[in-house]
Amino acid sequence: MPLFTVLAYTVYGMPLIYNGQETGGNQALDYFNDTKINWNTQDEKMLNTLRTLFALRHAVSALSDARQSSDNPTTTLLNVSDNTSVLAYTRTLDDSQVLVVLNMGTTATSATVEGITAGEWSLWLDSETIAQGTSRKQTTLNATHTFNLDAKGYRVYVSGTYPEQDVNQHTAIHSIRSSQQDDGRWYTLTGQPILRPTKRGLYIHHGKKIMINQ
Repeated sequence: MPLFTVLAYTVYGMPLIYNGQETGGNQALDYFNDTKINWNTQDEKMLNTLRTLFALRHAVSALSDARQSSDNPTTTLLNVSDNTSVLAYTRTLDDSQVLVVLNMGTTATSATVEGITAGEWSLWLDSETIAQGTSRKQTTLNATHTFNLDAKGYRVYVSGTYPEQDVNQHTAIHSIRSSQQDDGRWYTLTGQPILRPTKRGLYIHHGKKIMINQ
C-alpha cells in the first residue's frame, strides 16, 4: 500500500485513510459497526511513510492545493527509458519542485529518467530506509539520471538544499528550513520559502507573521 499512498499523496492530495489503516494493520474493517483498531500491528514503513508525506505536503508548496485550479502546481510526467514498470513525475509551483520516482513492479529494477531539473536535490523519502525511521540526504541529480529501486520502491526528492538528517527512530521531521537567506519572499511557518501564498493560512513575510484569509 505505501507505493500507491505515495502516488495518491503527491498527485491527488490526500488518499482515504480509515480507522487506523495508517498503522499498516490488515484486520477486516466493518464500515457499519465499530471496529477496534489493533495498534499492536503497527507497520513502521507505513507509519513513517505517511508521516513524512503529511510533513512534506505542509512544508513544500509544490504539493499544495490552491483555491483556484489555475493556481495549482503543475504535474509533469517524465520519460523513463526502456523500463515500463517505473513511473516518474514532477510537481512544480514557481521555484518549488518535487520529484517522485515509483517502481510499480514486483522486482528490483534500474531506470533512467529524462527531463529532470539538474542541480541540488534533497531525498526526503526512500522506501529502502523509511522502515528504520525518517531521514533526509542531499544529492545532485543530472538532467538524465539512473535510479536503482527495490521492488515496489519509491523515492521523493525536493529541489534545493536542506540540512541532512540521518536515519533515526523519531518519526517527526526536524529542521526543514531552507538554507537560503530571507530575501523578502514569503515563508510558511515551517520555514519553506514560497513566492506568494496560494491558500489561507499563517505566513512569515519580512520577519512578521501575516494571516491570509482569502
